[in-house]
Amino acid sequence: MSTVDRQTHDVDRRLAGVTLLDVRTVAGLLDISQREVWRKSGMARTGHSDFPLPIRFGPKTVRWRLSDLEAYVARHTGAPTS
Repeated sequence: MSTVDRQTHDVDRRLAGVTLLDVRTVAGLLDISQREVWRKSGMARTGHSDFPLPIRFGPKTVRWRLSDLEAYVARHTGAPTS
């Protein structure tokens, strides 16, 4: 296996368990408005909230990790994390 193939394989393995969600899906999952998702994200960016920070892939492509959101919900509901 070449170095490039090995690196690609390593990246594929690391990302296999990562689920990324858009703002509409996050809002639906948390039963809040999209505007509230953006508000909570803005507060987190300034350190005033523990809401998960999104990942920005470009100016119009923003996603949240499902695992981060699950941990956030668990912290606020007392539910155990998986």
